[in-house]
Order: sequence, then structure tokens, then C-alpha cells
Amino acid sequence: MSYDELERRAVNRRTGKEEPVGFISRLFRRKAKERPFSSQEWFQQGYSIMHSSSDYETAIGAFSSCIQIDPSNARAFLNRGISYECINNIKAAFADYGKAIELLPEDGKAYYMRGMLLWRLGDAMAINDLRKSAEIGYKPAKDFLSKRASQKSPHENIDQSLKEEAIRVFTESIQLDPSNASAYLNRGMAYERINHIQQAIADFSKAIELAPDYAKAYYVRGTLLWYLDDDTSIRDLSKAAELGYGLAKDFLHQNTPHEHC
Repeated sequence: MSYDELERRAVNRRTGKEEPVGFISRLFRRKAKERPFSSQEWFQQGYSIMHSSSDYETAIGAFSSCIQIDPSNARAFLNRGISYECINNIKAAFADYGKAIELLPEDGKAYYMRGMLLWRLGDAMAINDLRKSAEIGYKPAKDFLSKRASQKSPHENIDQSLKEEAIRVFTESIQLDPSNASAYLNRGMAYERINHIQQAIADFSKAIELAPDYAKAYYVRGTLLWYLDDDTSIRDLSKAAELGYGLAKDFLHQNTPHEHC
């Protein structure tokens, strides 16, 4: 699930545009009133809803009911995690992927989904999950790693040496134009991907200094600080939201519901 897709769905929620729940969801709800569902029936309900509509909240409820009956169902945790990610509840998605891996360590898809989530967050640990998934034989992971390894764009490569090359390229851009806030932002993201956290924060801060209305810079610094349990993250995320950055609004709504509903 790409950030563009997440943001598109976030726009639908903000504008009040509802997507159809679908016939399958209504059918299962009616049947659930007639007799108790088994764990497998709850799983099938969630899976059907997830793939036939965008009513991910209902799918999450079904998978949760499945898990309540059968806490060892790794596929229920995996699919609930995917549903959580679709509504941008990152912490819940990450936790469910981890539980799926714990229950079924040889599930290549679970490693792949967690790895892709970490990749989109700029976490250097993503490569470990993606490589594990590829080793197990999960083809999407193999294809992803192969594609990234062959790309010429410096900030998309996965090897350490190529990530360092990306930093070099962005540094040259900064030297040519020290007022280029975008170059600082991109170099900060490259630093974050190799887990050079302080350098990343410094570059995000410089981008904000150069462009005080740079919403994405507030957002990436805010999310990084949030995962570091730094309370100042809320200030950055709130600023990004005030500037109209949709992902920041959704992040605050999902992770600090009592303060930012």
C-alpha cells in the first residue's frame, strides 16, 4: 500500500465521500444475528469485506472477532494489519504484522508487509524483513529488492553504498544552492534510511528554517520524533496539519485521538 493510496483514502474520509460497504458485508451482518460465527467464518467475513469494498473498519472488527475466538490465527493478524494500514493506523498495523510473524515465522508475506511499511517510514530495518521474505521465497519481496537494486535514482537504492551515494548527491545540490530546502529534506530522508537519526533531524530542521511553510518537512521530522518518543513531535505534526498536509492530520487522528479528534 503506497503513501499515495493512503493519502487518497484519507482525502475521501476528509471530504465525507463514502465508499460502498458492499453486499457481502450486509449479508454477513444479517447471518451473524441468526447464530454465532465460528473463527473461520469471522475470518472469511473480514477477508471478503477487505477485498470487495473499502470498509476497512468493518473488516478489522471481523478479524478481531476471529482473533478473539482463535488467538493463534496468524492470517487474521496479517489481514487485520493490512486493514489497519489502509486506514493509516501505523502502530496497530506494525503490531499485527509482528504478531503474524511470531505465530507463523515462515510466512513470507508477513515479513514483506512489515518490511514495506518500515520502508515507507524510512526505517533502515526494512531491509532485514524484505530479505527474510525473499529468502523464504515470497516473489513480491524478490521483485522489490531486484527492482530497487537496479534503479539509478540515488534515494531509491537499498544498498548501503548507494544510500551513501544519495547523501553525496544531495550534499552537492546543497553546496550548489544552500537555500534549497528540498535538498535538505531529501538528504535528511536518506540519512534516516541508514539510521543516522541526528543528521536526519538536523537536515529536516534546516529545511524548515529555509522554508517555514514546508508542510512535508514538519511531517517527516514529526513522525521521526514520534517514533523516538519525543513529545515535541506533536508540535511538528500539528503544524503540518495546520498547513494542510493530509497525512499529518490522519496521523494525529489515529495516534492521538483524544487530543486531535
